[in-house]
Amino acid sequence: MLCVRSYFKRISVRIVVINIKNSSSSKPIRFAVNPKSTVQQLAQLIIQKLKLPCTPEQLQLVPAERLRSSGLLNGSSTKKLTIYNKGQLIYVQHDLEEEAEDIDFEKSLFLKHIKRHQDAIKVTISYPKPSVEPSKDDCGGIDDNDDEENSQKDSDQEEFIQQFKILSTKEENDQCIIKVEMDRRMTVKSLKTIMKRYVKRGLYRFKVFKQFSSNQLSEISNMNETFQNLPDNGSACLVIQHGRALKENECIIKVFELDMNREDEYFKEPIEIIVELKWSIEKTKKLIAKEFNYSDDVKFRIRQKVWKTVQKIYFDDQSLDDLLIYNHGEVFCEKLMLPHERESNQLSVYLRRFRSSIPKFDKFEEFYINRSDYVNKSSFLDLVQQIKDKYGIENIKFAKPKTQYPHHTSVLDAEDQLNWEEHIESLKAYPYNISEDGSVIFYRDADEETATLSPERKKEIEKEENSKSTCSRNMYTRKEKALKIYATQQ
Repeated sequence: MLCVRSYFKRISVRIVVINIKNSSSSKPIRFAVNPKSTVQQLAQLIIQKLKLPCTPEQLQLVPAERLRSSGLLNGSSTKKLTIYNKGQLIYVQHDLEEEAEDIDFEKSLFLKHIKRHQDAIKVTISYPKPSVEPSKDDCGGIDDNDDEENSQKDSDQEEFIQQFKILSTKEENDQCIIKVEMDRRMTVKSLKTIMKRYVKRGLYRFKVFKQFSSNQLSEISNMNETFQNLPDNGSACLVIQHGRALKENECIIKVFELDMNREDEYFKEPIEIIVELKWSIEKTKKLIAKEFNYSDDVKFRIRQKVWKTVQKIYFDDQSLDDLLIYNHGEVFCEKLMLPHERESNQLSVYLRRFRSSIPKFDKFEEFYINRSDYVNKSSFLDLVQQIKDKYGIENIKFAKPKTQYPHHTSVLDAEDQLNWEEHIESLKAYPYNISEDGSVIFYRDADEETATLSPERKKEIEKEENSKSTCSRNMYTRKEKALKIYATQQ
């Protein structure tokens, strides 16, 4: 046994033996070495401890931190051993006859097997038993013949597929659970190519999800995505579920049916549709009409959804890709209030009339204003004229809502809490700040008398509004800054 006497404290290193002939690698084995040892002394120690059938001259070593030609060391070298950190990983191999003579390390089987060892991870995969039948909704929109990529082989991935090893299997309820060793460089497509023979379904008829420690699932929809981000401590979990998987350039979007005048809630629970990014809005609308069972005479449009706010109107000739609609993006579907759609040089605004003599708010109405004029007073005058032509109101006052979108406001607060004004210099300026479709403005007849309400009637109105749970009495007001006064001595 080699014994190196030194006053220096020994340092722990980990040795991994690569067997090129068997395409295998050992578990890391710890060695305590003297930091002043030579490469030859370490090689002798490894051969003695592990009983390797070779001489130091037949042994190759390379630290994990120096996986390049300059880092490759021969076991007979008298160079001083360089240890970069405690627990440093060193790869060794002695199957030199398996390598071609004078081959560059970057192209060697040794390096290839090292990278395979570095990228090997243990993953738990659960999938439904083949006897469990999927629901009808799981696989809508794709035929059995749509797995055209099943027969196409990716030469770069063939090696990773061959490295896939099942370590253990078990069953729980309707789930099969397997523990596997796989290469983290494997793509989702390659994994599904392997798993389809266990799931008994085509490539696009099941989905792959990452499972986090909180049991939350996140779908991996990109077929070319790898598993580089999975932890390598054995805790990685993947869940397979029946369902229609996305193809390349496809995405799922959520469509909310919008009705600004719906009392309880202005949009309902969404439907999810699978679309291609190259689709036009017109083609997307045909699919939406089918999902919502709209008749052919129903005219509607698709609008941008930002949180709960209704914004930009999308035109039929625009494509989803140009609009930057991403996977699991959200849009509104809105039936037209006006007989015609707005033009590209116009802005759409919602107006709501307050009737102070009743008191109540009318339903939302839609008006179009010229985009080129909304920065100046002409857009305001155009809006006034449209209201006059429609309702014959001569003196009109406007107010900006102060509650959250869609700005349902209590009729008890509308008279005194809103800032009503007759003249607006610009709809783009404060407080209106109109720069996109979907803004809301209140208006009223300035000559209309204000109703006198008894305390009992006010309580009735408040009770009615609370039961609808759509009105808000929490208005946003601008914070007043403290006035600082500085006194100077004469």
